[in-house]
Order: sequence, then structure tokens, then C-alpha cells
Amino acid sequence: MYNGKESQAGAFSLVSILGDDLWVTKTGGAAMPDIATLSPASRPCPLPRLVPAELTRRRTAIQTSIRGARGPYPLAAANLQHWLDRSGRRRNISLATFNFLSADCGLPQFLLRKHRPVIARGHAAGFDDVPGSAMGIEGRLRLPATDRRSLRTTGREQVLDWQDSVRANMWRVDAQGTRAAAPGLERDLSIALGGYTVHSRVTVRSQPATRTGGTTRQVIEVVSWQVQICDRYDWTVGSRFGLCVSAQAIIPIPSGVALPPIPSGAGTVRSAFGQRVIFFNDRWMAEVEGSGGGRQYVIFSAIFDAPTRVRANFQAIDGTIRP
Repeated sequence: MYNGKESQAGAFSLVSILGDDLWVTKTGGAAMPDIATLSPASRPCPLPRLVPAELTRRRTAIQTSIRGARGPYPLAAANLQHWLDRSGRRRNISLATFNFLSADCGLPQFLLRKHRPVIARGHAAGFDDVPGSAMGIEGRLRLPATDRRSLRTTGREQVLDWQDSVRANMWRVDAQGTRAAAPGLERDLSIALGGYTVHSRVTVRSQPATRTGGTTRQVIEVVSWQVQICDRYDWTVGSRFGLCVSAQAIIPIPSGVALPPIPSGAGTVRSAFGQRVIFFNDRWMAEVEGSGGGRQYVIFSAIFDAPTRVRANFQAIDGTIRP
């Protein structure tokens, strides 16, 4: 629980480089390679090993927290149990285990508001983390037909990838700016992963352009839009000026929402601005991990199709994409 420090910088390419050792998603019995990638694990700051009695006490406290979290935070509980079991094996999450496509999860809106504009317009979409070299569909429509990246030729297909990170939240803000508790699914994800990596792989095909009344219109068909999420589950303490410095997770809990169970000694609950706030000490967990009481691992979802609204066809009007 309280995990999710993995943060991938934005990455844009024609076709991503795939890890050749991760083949898990199956369609019709055939294995498919991952499309999402993780940065290498950071080197942990060396911490003193816990004496056996203290290690046992902490593992018992963590197990007690897991039991208490299984009702309100089932994914968070399962992730922490996997860490506590110390296998280090990759954890694969199917949509049946956690429905990333649900409206109660923030991922569909993130894909619609961030990934779709980036695929459409690349750097021109206006996001700071999108490199200037990212053309998107719009840039490819302007390339000469002789360029292999061009979409000017009718029927030509291109594959575009975009990968970045999003943070799940305990709160949700509506169009009027009103802040309220996020749905249970998103709250569970916020404790289970926190921030996580999202990869979109989009195959598009150019359709014939038409010109009417001085305006040129062209449909860019979305042949497929695949999504995969991943994360690294660990408790790494960084080093600053030669000292081990622990990150402290600060988690405001909405009124009426169940408090995530905290292992005894790992954090505190305080009141701030009229609401409950959890202050969670990553170092406490890192000391358990460094003493052999837990083991980091990676999490990958199945590869799934983006929601219908996200994978709708694009339309270019006079060469400009309307996402």
C-alpha cells in the first residue's frame, strides 16, 4: 500500500523499443509482448538491517494492515501481500482483477485528455513533457508522400506510441471545480500504485481527402488503440549529501472514506484543515525490504483496447487535427 513512486518521462516514437523478456498478454492463445516499459530500478540507499525480532514485529504489523485493507482497498492489499511474500515475481493484473476502463477509474479521462491530443498533434498539443520532435498525426499529414512517416498517401498505416505517467487520487474535481471523494476504484488505485506508467500504441490509416467550399477534410481511421499500464513496487530511500533521505507520503483522506490501515510504527494520522491526513514513512518499509522482509517487483496490466471515445477516428480540417 501507499506505493507508486515510479514516474516515466514522456516518450514518443514511431514504434517503441520493446523488452524482449516480457511476454504475458494473450489474444486467441497467442502471446503478445508488452508495450509499456519501465526505467531501470534505482540503487537504494544502504540502510541498517533490522534485528530479527524487530523484522518479525514489522512483518506482523504489515500483515495485520493487509487484512484490514482487503475490504475497502482490495488491490492495495493484494499488491502489499505480494511484496510481503518476497517472491519478487512480476505481478500481472487483468481487467477482471482491476477494471482500468471503468468510469470510476481516472485512466479513461487521462487517455482522453492527454494521450488522444498527443497522438493527434504531438508537440503542438501543448503539453510541456512532449518533445519538439513529436509530430503526431498532424505532423505526418504535412510530410511529403515519399517520407516513410507520412500519412499523405491514402491507405497508408502508421503506428504511434506515447508513454507517460499519471497519479491516481483520493479526490476528484468536477467541471465546476468542486472537490469531492473519488470513487472507490480510483481511491484503491491511489493507495495501490499512486503514480503509474501508461502506454498507448495506436495504429492509424489515412483515408481519402475531400475538398468542399475551399475546405479540405480528411478522416484518419484508428485501426487499433492498445493500452498497458505498469509500475515498480518498491520502497527506495534516496541519498542526499551522503545521507539516506526518506520520502514521506502525505495522503489527505476525504470525509466519510475509510482510512487505509497503517502498520503500527509506519505512519501517523493527523488532522489538518478539518480533514484527516496520513503521514506515511517510506523508510520504515524500506528497512523491512532491505532486511529481507519484503521484495520489490514489477506490475503490468494486460494489454487492452482504449475506451470507444478515446479510439474514435480523427478528422483533419485543412491539415489541422481536431482531437
